[in-house]
Amino acid sequence: MALQMTHLAVAFKVAEILEIEDNRAEYILGSVAPDSVWFSDAYLEKKNSFPQF
Repeated sequence: MALQMTHLAVAFKVAEILEIEDNRAEYILGSVAPDSVWFSDAYLEKKNSFPQF
């Protein structure tokens, strides 16, 4: 999985290309969200319930 800095770099470039002006901060913050799911308690519980090989 890409690191947060990669998500941010891509988000800034996409925002520039698409000329996103309204809610740009929320868009940039949302670009980091994919990484945060890996740290949620619900995900960790679900992940740990699968058999480990």
